[in-house]
Amino acid sequence: MDVEESSDDSDSETDEKENFQADLANVTCEIAIKQKLIDELENSQRRLHTLKLQYEQKLMMLQCKIRDTQLERDRVLLNMNTVETGTDDKSRKIKAEYEKKLSVMNKELQKLQSAQKEHARLLKNQSQYEKQLRKLQVDVAEMKKTKVRLMKQMKEQQEKNRMNESRRNREIASLKKDQRKQEHQLKLLEAQKRQQELILRRKTEEVTALRRQARPSSGKVVRKDPVQDSSYRPPSGRLYSSGNAAPNGTRSSYRRTAGIYSTRIARNKWQSLERRITDVIMQRMTISNMEADMNRLLKQREELTKRKEKVIRKRDRLSREGPEAEKAAVPHNEEVDALTANIDYINDGIADCQANIMQMEETKARGRFSPSAPPEEEGDTVDISAVVSSCTLTEARFLLDHFMLLAINKGLQAAQKESQVKVMEGRLKQTEITSATQNQLLFHMLKEKAEFNPELDALLGNALQGDAPPACCCSGRREEPPPYTHTWFNPAHLLEAALIFSVLLKLDNSVQNKDHESVRIRLAFQEVHRVAGELHDGDY
Repeated sequence: MDVEESSDDSDSETDEKENFQADLANVTCEIAIKQKLIDELENSQRRLHTLKLQYEQKLMMLQCKIRDTQLERDRVLLNMNTVETGTDDKSRKIKAEYEKKLSVMNKELQKLQSAQKEHARLLKNQSQYEKQLRKLQVDVAEMKKTKVRLMKQMKEQQEKNRMNESRRNREIASLKKDQRKQEHQLKLLEAQKRQQELILRRKTEEVTALRRQARPSSGKVVRKDPVQDSSYRPPSGRLYSSGNAAPNGTRSSYRRTAGIYSTRIARNKWQSLERRITDVIMQRMTISNMEADMNRLLKQREELTKRKEKVIRKRDRLSREGPEAEKAAVPHNEEVDALTANIDYINDGIADCQANIMQMEETKARGRFSPSAPPEEEGDTVDISAVVSSCTLTEARFLLDHFMLLAINKGLQAAQKESQVKVMEGRLKQTEITSATQNQLLFHMLKEKAEFNPELDALLGNALQGDAPPACCCSGRREEPPPYTHTWFNPAHLLEAALIFSVLLKLDNSVQNKDHESVRIRLAFQEVHRVAGELHDGDY
């Protein structure tokens, strides 16, 4: 139910976030459109104002020019009247010229007046534009407020989602912890059940063996001795004393029965020993795996503790800088909480491993010091002397044959595994040599390109920083790198160089896509990726 609720909450949060983003995008788009309309209206107003000034100036100039021309015409005509009357023709010509000029000027005046009327009409429409402009400005202001409100809501929603995410992570961590505890308890119960079944099977086999021992082997022979203990084994020769010797036929029959009986007991002993050896091997393997897991968890805890201390120091440094830096310290607080939860989880795992190891040790100790335990179950190692002392010659030969076969099989398996390890080591060495060669080629190509690109040179310096080998502990000096490479081989460095090399390819493709050098570099880059992938698979 908790998982379903958390999934529903995450879906609702995702939907709300998408809705906020869609609303914010719509508001931003509308603001941009209306701002563009406002700019166009303002530009049209400026153009109309400029045209109005130009028309008014032209109109005033033309009116002044007409008035000056009329005054000049009157003055010339007046002067002509005072002169002789013979000049009537000349005065008419002058008057006609001035009339012509005046008619042209009047036409221009009429054009300007019509343009002024049109401009006045546009100015009337300008009031509507101004109203529309004011409305658009108000809308833009409201939309900006809406945008600010949406951004604030988005920040609040992001903060809320982050808190919910951290809460869900803590719940998931606690659920995983509970699940690990339940799985651990289940494994313990299963181990106890297997151990009880094993003990029950052994006891059943022992009871069956005792019943077979107590059962008479022939109807002709009546044993007068009481039933012997399971540890007692009759000799393979005579079954009666010399004073009570049986006939020859009866003696041979008992010898055959004793041989069959001894082989059966030897087989039972071998099966019991083999089971015990397998159990001891499995116990030691389990303890070894638990110790390896505990060491791994201890290393992880140490790394997380160092990281936590580093984050705490950084957070304290930010808190000392001022109140404004406290906001930047919030992610550090969350990181500290997450690291603390991880450390607690790892501590629980370490405690579980320790409890399991102690429980297995206590189980072995109880089996070692239990007085009712059989000789072959006292401790991890089998009590060889007790087994040998209770064996006859035939049983000892039987056990020795089986031990030799077991030793041969185990030796063969060990030799096969050793040969496989040698083959894998040879492959690893060959891969290292090939990868070192590719790394050298990559380094030279990057170095050539870095001479003409300062950004790539800086990236190459950052990526190859710290590639020098560690100082030698004995002599106190640094070992020289091998002659076939400029940097010490490391798959992580190779992948980092390949990342820089991809930047180089992008730069090179942007300059010239069909260059032969780019083709050669691209092929080398593919080879580097192949080798890095093989190394990565080999490490894991």
